[in-house]
Amino acid sequence: MASQKAWDKTEAAILLEALIRVKEGEVSRKDAIKSVSERLREKARLEGLEVDDTFRNVSGITFQMHSMESAYVGKTLIKPATKLFSEIALLRKENPIEYYKLLKGNQSVINQQRTIEDEFFEWLSKKISAPQQSELKSVYELINNFCLDRKIIKQPLLKTSDLGQITKVRDTISHNHLFKFMHKKQIGKMSVGIKYYIDYVKETESRKENEQDSSDVENVDILAAQEEYVRFEDVPTEERKETFVKWMMEQHMAERTAVAYASSCGLTAQIAINYGIIEKDIWEITDIDILKNMIFALLDNSEFIEKNESRHNQFRASLVKYVQFSGDENFTLGRSRRTQSDKKSSVENQEDETFMELYPELYMRLRSMSKVYDDPRGFHVEHIKDTLGIEIDMDELMSILREISWITEVDENIFSFSKSARPYEKLIEFNRDAYIRVLLNRYRGGMRFDSIDLENFRNIYLDFEDEKIDMTDAELEKCLRKCGIVWQERLFPVEAIIANDVKENLLEYIHSCFCEGKQVLYYKAIFRDLSDIFEYCFNLTDPMMLKPYLEYVCEPGEYYFFDEFVSKEKNVKIDHTSEIEEFLLAAGKPLSYDEIFVGLAHISKEIISSEIRTNDNIVMNSREHYFHYDLFEFSSEDADRITEYINQEIDEEGYCIWSRVFGRMKVEMPLFIENNSYLSSLGIRNSIAKKLSGRFTFESEVIGKLGQSINMAGVYSLYGRHHAPFSDNDVYLFSKEVSGGVIYFDALAENTVRVSRELFVLKEHIEFDIQEIDKALSTYLITGYMLIKDVDSFLMFPNIGYEWNIFLLESYLLHYSKEYALCNNGQSLNNVAGALVKKGGNFDEFEDVCADVLANGYVELNKSAALDFLAEQNFLTRRSYTGIEMALQKAKQIRNKKG
Repeated sequence: MASQKAWDKTEAAILLEALIRVKEGEVSRKDAIKSVSERLREKARLEGLEVDDTFRNVSGITFQMHSMESAYVGKTLIKPATKLFSEIALLRKENPIEYYKLLKGNQSVINQQRTIEDEFFEWLSKKISAPQQSELKSVYELINNFCLDRKIIKQPLLKTSDLGQITKVRDTISHNHLFKFMHKKQIGKMSVGIKYYIDYVKETESRKENEQDSSDVENVDILAAQEEYVRFEDVPTEERKETFVKWMMEQHMAERTAVAYASSCGLTAQIAINYGIIEKDIWEITDIDILKNMIFALLDNSEFIEKNESRHNQFRASLVKYVQFSGDENFTLGRSRRTQSDKKSSVENQEDETFMELYPELYMRLRSMSKVYDDPRGFHVEHIKDTLGIEIDMDELMSILREISWITEVDENIFSFSKSARPYEKLIEFNRDAYIRVLLNRYRGGMRFDSIDLENFRNIYLDFEDEKIDMTDAELEKCLRKCGIVWQERLFPVEAIIANDVKENLLEYIHSCFCEGKQVLYYKAIFRDLSDIFEYCFNLTDPMMLKPYLEYVCEPGEYYFFDEFVSKEKNVKIDHTSEIEEFLLAAGKPLSYDEIFVGLAHISKEIISSEIRTNDNIVMNSREHYFHYDLFEFSSEDADRITEYINQEIDEEGYCIWSRVFGRMKVEMPLFIENNSYLSSLGIRNSIAKKLSGRFTFESEVIGKLGQSINMAGVYSLYGRHHAPFSDNDVYLFSKEVSGGVIYFDALAENTVRVSRELFVLKEHIEFDIQEIDKALSTYLITGYMLIKDVDSFLMFPNIGYEWNIFLLESYLLHYSKEYALCNNGQSLNNVAGALVKKGGNFDEFEDVCADVLANGYVELNKSAALDFLAEQNFLTRRSYTGIEMALQKAKQIRNKKG
């Protein structure tokens, strides 16, 4: 079985490489663990081992990675390093040639199973994006089917490595009229696809020739790997990297962020090197144009896009910073001036149609260019003009290029046909620091963008700087918006909202919260938690003002700002459960609903209430007061002692009552009670019920054996069986102890009979002569019903060993008689009430008896008067009856019939 196989050196090396990639930020720990699991499981299959669900699964790799981490750092972290892992970590450091042999050996096993098609698409993935690759896969299938049917190739195209046959395929695409007619819309893609495949086959053949000429190809590969390892470990341009970090810190970036940005630059550059975008280390490149071209190329690279998104846009932001550091301080990747939906609007479609009518040849040639030239970096207008080969005025051409919806001006006189192209924003030069000085001096309370304020700003600026602002209102507003934040149509300089020392505290608070694992931070929560340091921030008038403020002061790509919260994740999912739990944990004591609502004011009351009702970790302490289960202190020794108490009660009674256990705990476990002194008896009971759910069944105050369903009625039934004979006072005291004074008479009657006011006995101790007793009752019941209190003589009743009385008669009528019944609204410990009725008669229901009594009585037919009257007549055990409204309605009908 593969699941029993011990780890080998190759597996350990694969795990170590994955761990290093995690530590260097190339991949998340979750993705690395998943990748290692898949790789090791595939390795085992190729070696002929049986792989079950548990073999090298994600859970196991997670556990083993902790051990490897200890081996890598040289000290125990979460899990001690195994001997094998320590050996492999040392091998990588001291003998990288042997180490890379292990990795190469594993790869060769996998490569033996790979097809030409697999290797080709892996090769292709480094050349084009994933969507482009997907498009080519479909056209390869069309080419393949056509050529196989006509015997142009002997086997499927992507299994063919004969250049002669592949050349025939290329000629078919170019010259076969039938093929071109069938696939005229995709000929361009097909030509590109077959060119890629020819390049791949040529490159593969060339590599094989080189391998044959090499006398020791394995050692050459290993030495190359060693060289790469050494290069990675010892970067020769460390000085420029450090200078970059210092420069960012001088720009008021936190040190931790600056270091992270520098690391991201290095990782991003490695992607660019792998795809041939640049040829040397990024720290050796100072030419701004090369750096910009690298960025634009990466923005269309699928691997870069995926990793950039996984790092919350930090790769992109770090490259922008590096270009600024390298000399272009104003460089930015601006947002598109038109959205995709805008580009597809009917107005633009009409404009395109107009251009097509006015310049049909030019338009069609531009369209043809767009299908071939898809570089987001774009081309200079002169190059486009030369490629078009049409006589046209340069200014006229630029005007047309700027108006066509699917062409984007990416820089001055440079245009791109790519959908990924980003339009540039023409910069307006202005003295930003001077603008901010004016705003801080005269507009600390905010400035409006109306003509009056804009004109005043011009005049004040002239007084302060002795320089005239020569720009339109629109241009001036555009510049001013870069000097502060806009809130409720007013511009505020950021220093007038929050002072720099307060800003640092704010940013550190946000950073700490995310480091602690929070997914989101609500602006209202930040405002509340930092209310003391915001006390003198007079212009910070609304928690939601923090959103534009933080967008302004935080590093690009550092956070994502949503309407109500800020997050480190682009596609964050709100986890109200964790937030509510963390709040209750932080409180350290039970909180009322109102206290929770106030503390989590940014979350709706409906969400909080629903979470409290359904979350097992939130425990009720008293009515509308709750605490987090993890606050409950409960050791294994405590669990064993309380288990012993409960078992003793169950053995003796068949059940256990919580109040008895709690009373014993207060006497025998004072330290436990003290440790949980902030909890009520109910809170402790609910926590223990959760803790011991695997040992007992808890139902309200009742505790039974695991799987035993026993409610309070069951408790009373067992009480009657185990304790009879008992008195009315015994029952009263028992009810106060276990059920709040409520007595379950029907449950007691399962095993006992009440033979008098004071005494309950076992059923076995009494035998009713039902026929004779019912015969005696027939002498009393002349009409449809009679008050039970009116049965005042028992001379006709047979001897049953106990003296007849109203309580014994109640027991008989409720549980034994075949012909008669007692109608009432329940039983009482101190009284017998209701009516004696014949079963199957006109007054079988208590509601009908009440209605008749009220209709024939001298009583006003309203609820209060009716209840008083029925209680006086001893029809009610207590002055309440849920069916009184219906009884009143029937009573009125009876009176109306009588007239």
